[in-house]
This record gives sequence, C-alpha cells and structure tokens, in this order.
Amino acid sequence: MLLKTLIKKGAIFSVFFLLGAKKLAVSIGVAVAIALNYLDIGTQIAKQLDKRDKRPNNGWVDIY
Repeated sequence: MLLKTLIKKGAIFSVFFLLGAKKLAVSIGVAVAIALNYLDIGTQIAKQLDKRDKRPNNGWVDIY
C-alpha cells in the first residue's frame, strides 16, 4: 500500500525504482513524504489552535 502511494506521488521514486535501486527509492520516497507532512504549515497551525481551544486535542478547532 505504501509502495503504491509513493509511486503515484513522485518521479524521483519512479526513476530509482526503474534503475533497480529499490531500497534507495523507498527510503527517498519515505523521506520526502515525511518532510512534506512536517513542513505543512496549515496542519501545524491547526494543531496549535486545537491544543489551546475549549476542548484541547480532540481533532477539531472550536471557534466559539
């Protein structure tokens, strides 16, 4: 499942995979996915707001 997702997400993974460097392709694909998720500013802002609202850490931002 993770392999199919990484193949769809980027050309870097596909190039290494086609060249036969499967382990390198998987590790680069996972590193890119983690970096993109970590650097997603909107998610980080939402997590910080959720941490401080009326019902903290419930996955929803309460604005009342």
